[in-house]
Amino acid sequence: MPQAPKQQRMHIVPWEDKKTYEEGVISVAKVTVEYVQNGDAEQPGYSEDAAAQELVVSTENAGGGRFVVIRTDRWAMDRPEEMARILKDFKKRASL
Repeated sequence: MPQAPKQQRMHIVPWEDKKTYEEGVISVAKVTVEYVQNGDAEQPGYSEDAAAQELVVSTENAGGGRFVVIRTDRWAMDRPEEMARILKDFKKRASL
C-alpha cells in the first residue's frame, strides 16, 4: 500500500519576520480586533436604545514594520486604565 506523503510543518509568523513566500510559511499581515460597549448617557442623542460604541484596533505595515491603528467615533470610559487594559489585550491577541 502506498504511503501518504509526509506533511510539512506549517509556521505562522508576523509579516515583517518573513517578507518572502516560502513553502510551509504563512505570514500574518494584519490583525484587527473590534471592541464594543453600550452607549453612554453623555452621548449626543442618547436613549435606552442607543447604538453601541465601537473601538477598532488593528495593526498595519507600510514596509517599516507593524504599527497600531485605533479607530472610533466615540469610546467613553471612566478611567484611563480601561484603555490600558484594552491595549494590553490587543497586544496579546496581535502577538506584539
